[in-house]
Amino acid sequence: MQSLCTTDIPDNMNNNEFYKKIDEDTGLKSKRTMLTTVSLILLSIQFSGAKITEANTFILKLEFSHQNGISLFLTLIIIFLLIRYYNYARPYHNELNRIWISKLINDCKINVYDSYNHELIGILHSKYPERYPDEAIMYGGSITTSYDYECKFFFIRNFVYKWEDEHDTHTDRLNIFKSLGVKKYLIVLKIEGKHQFSRFFTHRENLDILSPYILGVSAVFSYIFNNELHKLLEVVFKINL
Repeated sequence: MQSLCTTDIPDNMNNNEFYKKIDEDTGLKSKRTMLTTVSLILLSIQFSGAKITEANTFILKLEFSHQNGISLFLTLIIIFLLIRYYNYARPYHNELNRIWISKLINDCKINVYDSYNHELIGILHSKYPERYPDEAIMYGGSITTSYDYECKFFFIRNFVYKWEDEHDTHTDRLNIFKSLGVKKYLIVLKIEGKHQFSRFFTHRENLDILSPYILGVSAVFSYIFNNELHKLLEVVFKINL
């Protein structure tokens, strides 16, 4: 019998199908367009002092006299659109995360097969959970293994070990900071940061999904911290002059 080491991540073909699914999701597109448009309007008002004087609808023509009320109204709309957009985008967040997690798990410092010694090495294999049957796997037991990576609040990071034997499927976790020490914890965070950052340049879908959040949150904060923003802009303009 031979042990099989894998990760629970889609392959490249599945990734391509996933990207196509994003492009063809009309509901996601419409919510993204609405959120982006309203956010840019509010940002234009807050940064440049632009004013909305009228709006043409299918039924009637509206004129606006209270500009402060318009900014508040747009802010409330953006908050609502952020919630709606999240409802449509949430299924894609998990899949996008799993793509970079796959790269992290297969990073040469995390998980690599040493063909000379015929063993798996790397931080992932420097220590196992107590219940993990590493000796049975090493000596050719009929066990299928897979690995995963968890990100939790307060920078808690876990390696997840899954294995399936003849009787059942098992899962156990290893807290990287507590079990492996500060040095290896920081190495893992550095590798995580590398793969999370690089995904914005290697996969356009990440920006497609996340950029509306960035614009929406920026617009909301530009309204909340309106006075501070204007003071900052005054300082910047004075420096340029």
